[in-house]
Amino acid sequence: MDAHRKPRFPVISTGRRGTAYASAVLREGLPAIIAAVAEPVQQHGSFGKKYVWGDGESQEDQAF
Repeated sequence: MDAHRKPRFPVISTGRRGTAYASAVLREGLPAIIAAVAEPVQQHGSFGKKYVWGDGESQEDQAF
C-alpha cells in the first residue's frame, strides 16, 4: 500500500496505553503508520525511535 494512503495514528502518551496501541500496529502487521507522538519532549526518545521516526531525527509534525 502506498505510504500516502496508509492510515496514520497519532499516539497521545508514551505510557502503557500508547505503547500498547503502537506495538499492536507493528505486531499485527497492519498497513498503518504511527505518525506522531504527543508527550513532554523528554519522554519522546525511545518511543519515537521505536515507533515513529526510527533511527533518524523527528520531523516537526511527528513530536509535540
